[in-house]
Amino acid sequence: MLRCALIFLVIGLVAGLLGFTSIAGPAIAIAIAKTLFFIFMVIFLVLLVLGMAAFVSIADPVNDGARIAAAVKAGFIVSTRADDETREARLYDTTRRDAAFAGGAQIVSSDFAAADPAIGPYRVSLKDNPAALCGAALGADACVRFTGAGKTLTAALP
Repeated sequence: MLRCALIFLVIGLVAGLLGFTSIAGPAIAIAIAKTLFFIFMVIFLVLLVLGMAAFVSIADPVNDGARIAAAVKAGFIVSTRADDETREARLYDTTRRDAAFAGGAQIVSSDFAAADPAIGPYRVSLKDNPAALCGAALGADACVRFTGAGKTLTAALP
């Protein structure tokens, strides 16, 4: 269900790019692209409103890891926390961060996107775990990695 909503979003954004930037070429192609943009955006929004795609916030990835995995499998977008206040950072405890990534939550929030020199080396970054972008449920055939110039880009295929 979530996949359908995301597909309509992506197609709508591509149509918008073609229609509103004049990449599409002749005026009729631009008009068609603009019309498709609005149609696909409306369908995407309707799917969201009807509950075809929903967000779930699960605060504790350590104790609720199974609940996170079940919600992701059911098609929900899951948000969780990688740290609670500064506790994990001060202790350099990565258990909660690692559980958030392992559970497959799509949104992992943290107060430490970069390490705070006053507290310690703790940080939450996909650079530490680029496979987290693909999620725990996806196999290697659905995950593409591009590595070069010291950077890794990871993307999940539909």
